[in-house]
Amino acid sequence: MSELEKMVLNLINEGKTLNQIRKCLHLSNSELSRIFRNLKNKGMKFKQQYYQNGEIISSLEKSLEKPERFPKEKEIILDRDKDEFQAILIADTHIGSIYERLDLLDKVFDFCIKDGINIIIHGGDLTDGLAFGYPKKHSDYYSQINYFLKRYPFDKRILTFAILGNHDMDSLVHEGIDLEQIINNERLDIVPLGYRQGAIKIKNDRFFVFHPLNEANTFEILDWNKLERKQFIITGHQHFMTYYEHPKFIKIYVPAISDIAKVSDKDLPSSFLKMTLKLDNGSHFQSGQFEQFILEPKIIRVSEAVYSLYPVKEETDDYDGTHLVKRKNKN
Repeated sequence: MSELEKMVLNLINEGKTLNQIRKCLHLSNSELSRIFRNLKNKGMKFKQQYYQNGEIISSLEKSLEKPERFPKEKEIILDRDKDEFQAILIADTHIGSIYERLDLLDKVFDFCIKDGINIIIHGGDLTDGLAFGYPKKHSDYYSQINYFLKRYPFDKRILTFAILGNHDMDSLVHEGIDLEQIINNERLDIVPLGYRQGAIKIKNDRFFVFHPLNEANTFEILDWNKLERKQFIITGHQHFMTYYEHPKFIKIYVPAISDIAKVSDKDLPSSFLKMTLKLDNGSHFQSGQFEQFILEPKIIRVSEAVYSLYPVKEETDDYDGTHLVKRKNKN
C-alpha cells in the first residue's frame, strides 16, 4: 500500500469529508477517485454518507451487509443428458497458519485430475486470519492474503467454489479488507459463494454450503420449514467428518485439510470427500454418495455413506435453525 493511500485511510478514519481530504493532500477529484479505486481493488469496502451541503463522508465498512433471505447462488451447468454430478469436498485449509498443508492440497488437485473431476467445493476458512489463536506465518492481512492467492493450487481444468468462514471474515471485521472482493479481482478459478452460506444450483435443484461466522451463530438463514424437497448442506468449521440427517435436510460435515485437525481433534488425519449426486428425470437430486479419503501417507478410501432424498413430509418436526421443534397438534 502506498504512503498516499495510507494517508487517505487515516483521514477517512478521522472522519474527514472528501473535500477536506482533497484539500489536505492537494489532490484533484480524479486523483482521489483513483486512490479509492486502488483501495477497493485491495479489498476495502466503503460506505458513503451524503449531506445537504454537498459534503461526503466516507467510512470503512467492517461488517457484512444484512443477510439476504436466501443465500447467494452460483449455477454449474451440466450437459442435458447428464444425470450425475461429481465434486470433491474440502474445508478448513487455514492458509497462513503454520498448520497449513499445501502439499496435501496439491494431492487433492492431483486426485481430481486423475479421477476426471473438475469441481472442488470448499467449506470455508480458506485463510487463517490474524485474530485467532493459531500461530501465523504472516503479521499483516495483505501478506497473508497475497500468500494465499499465490499458493492456492491452480489448474486450468479445475474450479473451486468456496464459502467464506469466520477466519476469512477476520480481515473484513478488523481492517475492512474484503477477501471475497479480492478473490473476485485476482483468481477467476476460485468462485466465492459469499460469507456464511451460499448455494450451488445444478439443473432444477441446489445444495447449500455453510460455515458459521462465530460460535454463537451456527444457524442457517433459510426457513427449512418451507422446503418442498430434502436438501444437502455441505458444512465446514468442525474439522472432522460426520453426517447429520434430519427429515428436511442432510448435513455433511467436511473434514479439514490442515494439521489443525490434528491439533484440535485428537490427531485426526487430513481427508476429503468425493461427492456423487444422482439426478432424477425431473433434474432434481435423487441421492448422494459421499466417500471419504485420507491423504497421508497415501490416498486411501476409508468410508462411504449414501443418502436418498424425497419430498419433505408434513408430519415431520419443525427446525428453527438450531433445534428440532415439535409441531403442535392442529386438532
